[in-house]
Amino acid sequence: MKAYAYTGPSQPLAATEWPTPVPVDTQVLVRTRFCGVCHSDVHLQEGKFDLGEGQDLPLPFTQGVVFGHEVYGEVAAIGAAVTGVKPGDRVIVYPWVGCRECELCRNGLEHVCQSGLIIGGGRNPGGFGDHVLVSHERYCVGADGIEPSQAGSLACSGLTSYSAIKRIPNLGAASRVVVIGAGGLGIMGIGILHRVFGVSPIAVDVDDAKLDAARAAGAGHVLNGRAPDVLMKLLELTGGGADAAIDFVGSEQTAPLAFHAVRVGGKAIMVGLFGGTLKIPSALVAMLLKTIEGSNVGTMADFRELLHLARSGKVPHIPVSVRPAHEASAVLDDLRHGRVIGRAVLAHADS
Repeated sequence: MKAYAYTGPSQPLAATEWPTPVPVDTQVLVRTRFCGVCHSDVHLQEGKFDLGEGQDLPLPFTQGVVFGHEVYGEVAAIGAAVTGVKPGDRVIVYPWVGCRECELCRNGLEHVCQSGLIIGGGRNPGGFGDHVLVSHERYCVGADGIEPSQAGSLACSGLTSYSAIKRIPNLGAASRVVVIGAGGLGIMGIGILHRVFGVSPIAVDVDDAKLDAARAAGAGHVLNGRAPDVLMKLLELTGGGADAAIDFVGSEQTAPLAFHAVRVGGKAIMVGLFGGTLKIPSALVAMLLKTIEGSNVGTMADFRELLHLARSGKVPHIPVSVRPAHEASAVLDDLRHGRVIGRAVLAHADS
């Protein structure tokens, strides 16, 4: 098999080859057709997450790690204990693999299990390779009725957006929602809000081209975040504050904007991992009854709900740029510098 593997912090990926795995017992071997490229992959390539104030969360990867957690493909082979999928089945891989033994996993929260078993996250090679070995068939979800180039990204950008949106209390057509960040996550979130819940959110981004995409996805208003009066405009458009704001960026600039943009009793939902320190007046959290809540990808139950909506035509297709897999390093660089509208997707040979 061929893969494009980690060579060191912020270094280009290298084309590598090694024997294709043979699945045993409960394992499933998936031939990768498409793999979405997520901004988390940029952080992984850099070997760290920015925690702000000069502090980093290091990612001690070794050479040869294969990223890519937004995997769509076909079952190539199965272990002897597998009964639910067969060779030739088209599947989306749910990459948020847990240990299935800890308290989080037992409560259906294996997507935040601390075992480090995420596909494409370091220990389990991901979709930047042309084959992915999945530990159990339960993580291979049927993809019938799903557009192939969009499919893999539903397991990350789609799921992350959908799960964050579900955290908005009493969500309905009259809800006032602000979406900060109109990249792949934000565009997906705007589309889901509009198509599934009847909400036309306000979108904020610093890139006018991305704001155009946000409007096309269903945003009722768009604002450039570089404007010095962006907060005042948000408060005007929402009549004093939004019911909820979702920050799909997660920077030292966007997080306070999300907090201040919501009304008394409103909720700021933090999703993005850009990095930095959260600086918010602590007294105002209590005085204004505001909630700050984190949201990280989503559960398997959320994922199955999302796929049902997608098959029903309620999840919009986001702009997708399909690139050959050998351009993985270039795609990461484009994503790092904000040159991707919607989602970039790697296509392996014969896709």
